[in-house]
Amino acid sequence: LFADETGETPGDYLRRIRLEAAAERLRWTQQRVGDIATSIGYASQPSFNKAFERRFGMRPLAFRRDRVRFPNEPTASVPDKQVRLIDSAGLRLLARRYVGAPCFVPDYWADFLPALPEDLSVPGAHLYVGILHDDMRFTPPEQCRYDCCIAIGGTLADTAADGAWPELSPVTLKAGLCASIRYRGYYAASDAPDEGQSISHAYSHLLDTWLTHSRYTFAGDYAAEIYAVPPSRCAPQDLECTIMVQVR
Repeated sequence: LFADETGETPGDYLRRIRLEAAAERLRWTQQRVGDIATSIGYASQPSFNKAFERRFGMRPLAFRRDRVRFPNEPTASVPDKQVRLIDSAGLRLLARRYVGAPCFVPDYWADFLPALPEDLSVPGAHLYVGILHDDMRFTPPEQCRYDCCIAIGGTLADTAADGAWPELSPVTLKAGLCASIRYRGYYAASDAPDEGQSISHAYSHLLDTWLTHSRYTFAGDYAAEIYAVPPSRCAPQDLECTIMVQVR
């Protein structure tokens, strides 16, 4: 059943997810290769090196230095390059998982919002959160995972805990230190008139440029996009969000 749904066996899926997580840590942290290998479940660095080379065509240290096969995105079009450190209080969310190329994220929101239960569907009453789990450079675009989420609290959280909305999954954004950047503009380059701007450029500035030259290190498994108005409820050029990643 798992292979029918995902196109991969459970073992292949887990192996791929682990190695892609290792690629992100190699790119955005200064962790030693052996520590990364252990953190994703490999018993030895040599076995990790072999598995990583089979997946990405190069050994981990070569991958860490490479900017040709896996280049940074251009950042000239990023409107606000200031990165801010914030102490996030965390959020309780209800989510629906989508899988596919990140350029389809506005379509995911267009599907997610009309299907929300009545108690959650009042415009402006909630924060909306997108959770991006994968980098399209390291993960095949058709396998990138994105969660459309709505923030809940109080009685709604209690209602969700009672299983009132089984079609939505509970997710928690952990509290802690985050690096954040504000973004305004087109989500996907294909939506921009000259294809010269997309949210991926802001991600690259935050992760590939700022984080790798800062004293902080990537400490999470995802990036979160915080919206007051989600993508499908605004004009493409007026999209605004705060991108946050956990750091330590």
